[in-house]
Amino acid sequence: MKPKRKTPARRRRQRPVTVAQARHIAARFDMARRFGNARVQDGAAGLYLSGSVRHRDAWLVFPNPVSASVAIRPSEVFAVSKRTGRVIYSGLLTDEG
Repeated sequence: MKPKRKTPARRRRQRPVTVAQARHIAARFDMARRFGNARVQDGAAGLYLSGSVRHRDAWLVFPNPVSASVAIRPSEVFAVSKRTGRVIYSGLLTDEG
């Protein structure tokens, strides 16, 4: 007597991914890649961001570089307010590397 073959379980048809869902998935992936091991330092270190940012009231977050290419360029930085948790500055430093 032949053993019975198991019939494969019916797969539930998944709905296609919408544009908004694709954007959300890509943002989550990018956040994990760029900020997974990001360096964070106290803003009191005295780096110059802009005239309106009070350094000692912020955390400076340096994300991982987007590309692996070695180039001399300014570092990207995000200043996060210690009091509110909002991003108060997003841009480049004038440190060239």
